Amino acid sequence: MITAVAHGTVHIAHGPHVVLVDPTLLGGWDGPHPGNVVPKVSFEGLKPPTHILITDVHGDHLDGDSVAALRTPMTDVVVPGTGGAGGQRIPRATQIANGQTKTVGGVSIEAVPMYNIVRGPTAATKFHDKGRRQRLHRDPWRQAPVFVR
Repeated sequence: MITAVAHGTVHIAHGPHVVLVDPTLLGGWDGPHPGNVVPKVSFEGLKPPTHILITDVHGDHLDGDSVAALRTPMTDVVVPGTGGAGGQRIPRATQIANGQTKTVGGVSIEAVPMYNIVRGPTAATKFHDKGRRQRLHRDPWRQAPVFVR
């Protein structure tokens, strides 16, 4: 069963695996909100994750506080990077780089490059340009999102 939770957060339950993608505790990424009050995201009624996948290094995908609150001692966490992007903020995480495929906790995960085809945040720029490299927390290169096969 696939459940859209908020913004990029998706809960996928399949057999013994429960994959939580880009968990966030605040729904503010999809504003504006009435009274400028950001709603909290509820995970009530959803099974605890066996896997947490982080698909980008931006804060609307990589939220260390959310990962810490939602992971269990048995949860495998996979982050983009080869040496730091997610690993510096998410302890005990498996890092995966563009083009890599790894099996983590019985689930095959492939990292594929991503980019926007629609302009934004301004008419002259894109949020994620094709081939763009971004510095973040000493990570020398922006890395890829991860997808479950």
